[in-house]
Amino acid sequence: MTLVAGYQSTYNLRVVLAGSLKMCSNSAMMATRDPEQGNTIISSPNYVLCTEMVEWNLQERGVIKAVNVRHNKLGEKWTGANPENYKRQVDIEYFVDIYTKQDGQWVPFVADDVQFQFTMLDPYYQVPLVQPNKNSPTYTYKLKTPWRLGIFRFHIDYKRYGLTYINNAMEVSVIQLRHDEFPRFEITGYPYFTTVFVMMAGSFLFVIHFAFSDFSKTKGVK
Repeated sequence: MTLVAGYQSTYNLRVVLAGSLKMCSNSAMMATRDPEQGNTIISSPNYVLCTEMVEWNLQERGVIKAVNVRHNKLGEKWTGANPENYKRQVDIEYFVDIYTKQDGQWVPFVADDVQFQFTMLDPYYQVPLVQPNKNSPTYTYKLKTPWRLGIFRFHIDYKRYGLTYINNAMEVSVIQLRHDEFPRFEITGYPYFTTVFVMMAGSFLFVIHFAFSDFSKTKGVK
């Protein structure tokens, strides 16, 4: 049992339940004024509670949103359209603008725990986003695409008490390199390359020995 309780659904729908009808009445607000703060209605704890409660219920307080989600190759300028795919082992950067509502205005949201994921079944990256400038709503993170091919998701799942939820996902494909973009010789293949050259050298020496050997002088041959 609670005197006042606020609930928020998965889709950011809100409802507030109060167990007292008199809590937000004029008489209660006037009776709880603080003489040390001017004895005005604004100094009443009931006034502060009821005001913030109504603003929260009507989504005028504790509301955040993610907009302008974008990504591109590291060092390239965003053209206004997000790329549909990236190749393996490419450095990319991800951006998102997050705002919060204060006094009817959207201002930059400041936090250091906005979690970002780059996933395909399992997260390949699960890190907090970085906000380089506290006066800017832009959060960012730089990453390298994995060697694995497939369809990946940029995912932000931000759920905190008192705030609306952010659940933003965007898909991108990691594709194969072109045939002429692979390294000429990979380090993992050096043992195989060595075997091939040893066999070539051995075959060459065998041919030279066979071609210039006089088998007629071999013992036991008449």
